[in-house]
Amino acid sequence: MYLAVFICKIMQKIQLSRINMSYDIYGDSNLPPVLLIMGIGMSSKVCSRDFINLLLRKGLRVIIADNRDSGQSTHFSNAPISMSVPVAIGRAFLRLPIPAPYSLEDMALDYSEFLNKIHVDRTHIIGISLGGMIAQTLATIRPSQTSSLTIVMGSSGNPRTCFGKMKTVYSLWSYISSFDRTEEIEKSCYNIFNLLKSPNYHYNKDERQALIKEVVEAGLDIHAIERQFLAIFSSGDRSNQLKTIKAPTLILHGEDDPIVPLSAAKELVEIIPQASLNIFEKMGHDLPPIHFEKMADLIASHIWNSEG
Repeated sequence: MYLAVFICKIMQKIQLSRINMSYDIYGDSNLPPVLLIMGIGMSSKVCSRDFINLLLRKGLRVIIADNRDSGQSTHFSNAPISMSVPVAIGRAFLRLPIPAPYSLEDMALDYSEFLNKIHVDRTHIIGISLGGMIAQTLATIRPSQTSSLTIVMGSSGNPRTCFGKMKTVYSLWSYISSFDRTEEIEKSCYNIFNLLKSPNYHYNKDERQALIKEVVEAGLDIHAIERQFLAIFSSGDRSNQLKTIKAPTLILHGEDDPIVPLSAAKELVEIIPQASLNIFEKMGHDLPPIHFEKMADLIASHIWNSEG
């Protein structure tokens, strides 16, 4: 989960072998395609339209979809959950097996099939938070489909580096757990907003209220969020797989990320060949508008350099 801003558009749907996936495509089909993968529980409708427009103005074609168990894509409502997220976190630290309805690889395979269905042979991939972990996995299992990789607020799954302060991690889960009480949703979103936001960007009251309103209206499914967390933990430490990534890789991370600390990004740049790291000062686990321009410039430069 991360903070973003709403875009309003009716999404297209496509039938895959295991799910229905909702998606949108912006930009000319002759331009380099960029697949943008969202974070935990986030519909693609909450991605900033301003940020997408910046990528479009850089001469890129943006493809964005809802992950399984998010937004308008298929939700695995009948999938049994045999372990709570707090217990899974404890087992992750001990490197013990964690059962889950599906894995990061399953989520990555959704995107591989999706790209085939929309006739995109290769694409540049941008993954945000959970999306960064899906993007890493896609790059490892389908290198022929990956032109370049950009990981925003991501980690390798190594429990020694990927967790922020435990008090913050458990506070986040406590707030998410109250999503099943309708009267608590907006209050919980407000608490999550304050927990994750960048310390150097002060959202005004209207920005904050609009953001929370649109996140709520896009839909929050506590059990889907739980399944996505379990997908991360069940996939474990992916460090060895990440060493095989051949695509040029850009890593973007906030200096003050309270959930996925900067140490996770520093580890990624050491593990992944051809990786570079850009640190955003005073940025938390969000994408504040003050960073849009710089982030879009870095991503576009990375993509065009990869294009040769």
